[in-house]
Amino acid sequence: MKEFEVLSVSSLQKVLPHETPSLKEDQNVCFKNEVFSFQVAYYHNLYSLILHRCTWEIESDIKEFIKVRPVKLIPCTTAINAEYDEYYLTHTATLMPDLLSDETEFYVRYKQWHSLWVTVKGNLPKGEHKITIKLFDKDKKLLGSTDYNLTVLDKELPVCDVKYAHWFHYDSIAKYYGLKVWSDEYNRVMNSFIKNAVEHGVNTLLVPLFTPPTNTYIGGERLTTQLVDVYKANGKYEFCFERLKWFMKNAQSLGVKFFEMAHLYTQWGAEKAPKIIVEENGKKSNAFGWKEKALGEKYTEFMKVFMPKLVEFLKAEGYGEDRVFFHISDEPSIGALDGYLKIRSLLKPMLGNYKIFDALSNYEFSSSGAVDMPVVETQNADEFLKNKVKNLWVYYCLGDGYKGLSNRLMAMPSYRARILGIQLYAIGAEGFLHWGYNYYNTALSEEYINPYVVTDAWGSFQSGDSFVVYPSKDGNPLDSLRHEVLYDGFQDYSALKMLEQKIGREEVLKLLEENGVKQNLTDYPKSAEWLISFRKLVNEKIINK
Repeated sequence: MKEFEVLSVSSLQKVLPHETPSLKEDQNVCFKNEVFSFQVAYYHNLYSLILHRCTWEIESDIKEFIKVRPVKLIPCTTAINAEYDEYYLTHTATLMPDLLSDETEFYVRYKQWHSLWVTVKGNLPKGEHKITIKLFDKDKKLLGSTDYNLTVLDKELPVCDVKYAHWFHYDSIAKYYGLKVWSDEYNRVMNSFIKNAVEHGVNTLLVPLFTPPTNTYIGGERLTTQLVDVYKANGKYEFCFERLKWFMKNAQSLGVKFFEMAHLYTQWGAEKAPKIIVEENGKKSNAFGWKEKALGEKYTEFMKVFMPKLVEFLKAEGYGEDRVFFHISDEPSIGALDGYLKIRSLLKPMLGNYKIFDALSNYEFSSSGAVDMPVVETQNADEFLKNKVKNLWVYYCLGDGYKGLSNRLMAMPSYRARILGIQLYAIGAEGFLHWGYNYYNTALSEEYINPYVVTDAWGSFQSGDSFVVYPSKDGNPLDSLRHEVLYDGFQDYSALKMLEQKIGREEVLKLLEENGVKQNLTDYPKSAEWLISFRKLVNEKIINK
């Protein structure tokens, strides 16, 4: 073995410290507007040579489109929960490569494999491009180099038509940075995080009309992030939507296309009202919250006044029924169906053609008409697919870690995140939702955490379930490799849609079937090598048809 080794490897390789990377890759193809990634893995075999503050140089005719980021190890303290399968990299606590750092130097550790993440992004010129990455020690002595050949195809991927919601946690931003919600500096940081989400395919944003009543212990409350100002005088409610108006226009300017109104009732069954700050006689207080029953007279009367005003505002501002969706309660159990239906009967006449949608697991919520757009957990999707439910979204979270289901947990190989795009195409999903873009809280928000240290909400979730970006010192999010690979899945979806334009959906589905992908969320070849070769096959068919 050489003293210093350098290899170019696939983006689907999680480079583990004590394993030689197996997914070696030194060439590939992409489309002109595709975000393409690969890695440069390195290994040092001499303890006597201490390599700190190492740097890299890029040599390429497309150098201006290339960004290099060191991959950092992060604690994976909870790898699995009670239900898991064999398709993990580890079942026990360890360190996993996850954080893509913004540092311009890297460190080399004795007898450990690490990597640099190389991203090629922009309006790329067509043709063949050689990319050379050279690694140097702090004295500019060459340690090693590797070449990668990228061919840019003379076509562009279509815009992904899947609705993609990745819940934004506004309180986590405020708490981590010590900022007042909706202050100028808070808004700057928030915009940076939203922009990053949009750049990774997110087109649907959670709107905190009132502080979202999710992941909150009974009797507790999360930091106020309410957008709508509520006033009460002489027993009557009045509303100011100016901050909401600014928020939605601001989000649009950042690339957001669709809006999901945060839940109007508490999680797991819609039993209580959310926290709503109301100003009366110059004093602000929580007028509802856990003390108010969902269908109690006080909150029902409030909703009868508020909802028509909100709908009037949305229509006046041009946010039609095709762009705005409403949540009632997150993950309601089957025992909550009767109450949920009563709430729907209250809200729907006021909402008109605006759709109600929620994350859920039971088919009865769809068959009973409780929701207009069901968002079904992937492990429970079969019955929805069998009954050909329309407007179907899917989601996954901590429970979806077995049967080979797609997920983006730290302990999983990267192909389990990326396969999602192909699966969304195969089942004809309208949308995908994930609850944790930047949740830096414990499970029920008893406290806020440092995501660089606590990746499992203090053991309640598998590591990686609750966030895919890290907060940097300057207020910009730092990506995880999971975030990048998940976006690659949405690019795979767009490639299949491009092929569909040439040969039709039925032929694309036939191609998927012939290559082992069925129209469900569990049957597919569980292999990174397969995914790489299949995407190349799709590209070839697009070019040659």
